[in-house]
Formats: sequence, C-alpha cells, structure tokens
Amino acid sequence: MGLFSTHAGTDVASLLRAIGADGRVYVINHSRLARHLAQAGFDVAERRQAAAVDEDDVAAVVLIDVARAADWAEQLGDARRRLGPDGMVVLVDRGHRLEATRRAVCGGLSEVGQRPAGRWMLTYGCSRALGADAGGAEGSGPSPAPSSVPSSG
Repeated sequence: MGLFSTHAGTDVASLLRAIGADGRVYVINHSRLARHLAQAGFDVAERRQAAAVDEDDVAAVVLIDVARAADWAEQLGDARRRLGPDGMVVLVDRGHRLEATRRAVCGGLSEVGQRPAGRWMLTYGCSRALGADAGGAEGSGPSPAPSSVPSSG
C-alpha cells in the first residue's frame, strides 16, 4: 500500500467510532493500520484477503486500495457477507474518490459516505437495504448519514 500516515490511521479510527463500530474489526492486508487500530482500542484482526475472514456478524471490514484492485467485486462481496446487522465496510484508497464510490455502490453497499484522510479517501457503507434497520423494518438505521460523520479536519 505504500506510505500510510499516522494521520490517516487516526482518521480511520475516528470514522469507526463515529459509525459505532462495536465488535471485531477486520483489516485486510495492512498490518500497520491493524496495529494502529488495535492501539486505538479496537478489537482488530488482520487477514490477507476478505475471503479469509472466519466469523460472521463483524462490526467492520476495512479494505485497502479497492478503487484500483482488479478483484474489487469479490473483495466487497466477501466483506459484505461477514458483516453484522450494523456492520460497515470501509474502503481506504489513495485518491480515486469517484471510482471508490462507484465500486462501493456497484458492490452492494448502501448509505455510502466519504471523507478525506490526508492523502487518502475513506469511503464507507453498509450492506442492509437503504433505510432498513437491523430487523428489516423501514425507518432510519443506526448508521449516520454521511453529513453527520465528523471530519478530523
């Protein structure tokens, strides 16, 4: 993934707190970010591939450079299948904000939001039906609208 600043890691941690990530967070193929999130107090596990996540109902799956990956659809599909009812997928990409958004939506994420993290862009979304809560009823789900996620500035 190249250089990854502590600032960007702090922004990922801030985003996970803002979306209410409560439970296991899987970081795919980035040990430095996994260590940073663990030091920030998250229950973190690192895997080389999203397909290797071996439990269900996880709070979040963090994928790196999906906007440039040839296997992006498989990565997103594998990540989405492991999420809990309030779980989120977070994409961390260097630039490529429009492509990250397109892939998040085409990959089945809803309630997609985006925020900068230094030179990186964080794109996030959930896998439930838009406007449905964990029980499937219509209404506002627990994840924030993109405008309600604070920026670390």
